[in-house]
Amino acid sequence: MKDRFPNKKGICRICNSMGDTDWHHLISQNRCKNIGKPEWIHNRGNIVELCRSCHDETTATLVRKQLTLCRAKTKAGNPCKMYPIKGTNYCKYHKWRN
Repeated sequence: MKDRFPNKKGICRICNSMGDTDWHHLISQNRCKNIGKPEWIHNRGNIVELCRSCHDETTATLVRKQLTLCRAKTKAGNPCKMYPIKGTNYCKYHKWRN
């Protein structure tokens, strides 16, 4: 499938840094499939190159992180900001306390 994407230039579309980049879909791959437009997945107008730092700030990545954060609360009652152990809902700190 990778051969269906254009060749990368290694330049982040947001910050212009050079180096390793990820493809980012403006309209997500899942959304393209759901609306019956799978051809948009590889459409050059729907993908941009982003460095890992910028890619980590995209809405999709932030939502995914929020959905996968530990479900425990801190002593102050705030949500834990750590990631859960694979296959659980709690981070390594809270897993043994719940």
